[in-house]
Amino acid sequence: GENYKDLFEVANNIGLKVEQVHLDYQNSNMFAKNSENEFFEYLENKINEGLKYGVKHLIVHASKGDNPPHISHFSLNKLVYFDKMLNGSDTKLCFENVRNNRNINDIFNLKLNNIGMCYDSGHAHAYSNEVELLSKYSNVICCTHLHDNVGKDTHQIIGSGSIDWQSIYPLLNK
Repeated sequence: GENYKDLFEVANNIGLKVEQVHLDYQNSNMFAKNSENEFFEYLENKINEGLKYGVKHLIVHASKGDNPPHISHFSLNKLVYFDKMLNGSDTKLCFENVRNNRNINDIFNLKLNNIGMCYDSGHAHAYSNEVELLSKYSNVICCTHLHDNVGKDTHQIIGSGSIDWQSIYPLLNK
């Protein structure tokens, strides 16, 4: 029954630091909107909370579904604003690779300092070529979600699926 803010306080009190927080992904297709909306207000609030609590990585999806709408120019400009909000902090807004990564291509073409990538091994294996994805985005990956699967996003323990970890480990180390 705890509020998530209470959990930050408990963690702080016992010497733990929350390094990653996965934000809402249900509304991520709102990045297609060409105006202010409740999702941007939500993200701005979460960025402010992340800064307050010293969260290192705020994870968000750039889209949802197999054929999501394209990210708008308004949204790309909003990311420039969020990048400026994060200047001078250790906090990054990290976009996780998902089913369709067209939008993250546009995001990383902006070359923002405080916007990075959360590499999700299970998503990469289920929806794209993980070796190509790791190679293409190696310069912006700043955190990971590591799990295994057999080609469907089932979040299994590493080694229990069909990901070729021997090929992935050297790329992750980079």
